[in-house]
Amino acid sequence: MRLKLLYLQFQDYGYFGFIVYLWYIVIGLLFLFHILFILSSKKAENEAQRRVLIGYSFFCLLFGSTRIFFIISVIYGGSFNVSDNFFLILGYLTGILAIISVIFILETYLLKTKKIITLITLILFILILISLFGVLTKDFALYLIYILSPAAITATIFSYLYLTVKSTGPHRKRQ
Repeated sequence: MRLKLLYLQFQDYGYFGFIVYLWYIVIGLLFLFHILFILSSKKAENEAQRRVLIGYSFFCLLFGSTRIFFIISVIYGGSFNVSDNFFLILGYLTGILAIISVIFILETYLLKTKKIITLITLILFILILISLFGVLTKDFALYLIYILSPAAITATIFSYLYLTVKSTGPHRKRQ
């Protein structure tokens, strides 16, 4: 019964029918952006800019991998002699790593803070990694995702908004 509810939940999120092909396109675009960010980082003018581009590249790669694991969890869950929860939790792990890659770059090179948000998301990653091995339940990992991921994403958005307000240069001058 629980597996059927999980199946229906993912079906509601659009991992079947025509929409799944759109997810394939999004995954392909994320991998394409990963390559473009890597190529752009080789042409970067300074080390900080290069590392920021590499961080964005890792975000695209890991977020694309997250979607692949979610699709595998739904379509092929229970195959490969592992449960669908294994692929679902792998999706959670790669999603958190994607968030960590952006937050770490943001806190290191753009905001120059004490990396508190990175530390919180790293703790979340470790707890979800523990749940991958069955020590903690999938539900516990899911609740952690529900609680801490929006907080980390909100902190990232506010950090970028802060940078936008405080930035200088020709794009900020009024004419």
